[in-house]
Amino acid sequence: MFLLKDFANPLFIYIAIPILIGELSFCLWLLIMGVKEQEVNFKV
Repeated sequence: MFLLKDFANPLFIYIAIPILIGELSFCLWLLIMGVKEQEVNFKV
């Protein structure tokens, strides 16, 4: 919609809202779950 001002699709908002929710939840999940460190045991 930003680049194509003449293109008006009424379904865009119904498609964009679930995508936005999914992307935000995925980013939050990566930030929260990606911080956990696993203990590494090196046995020689």
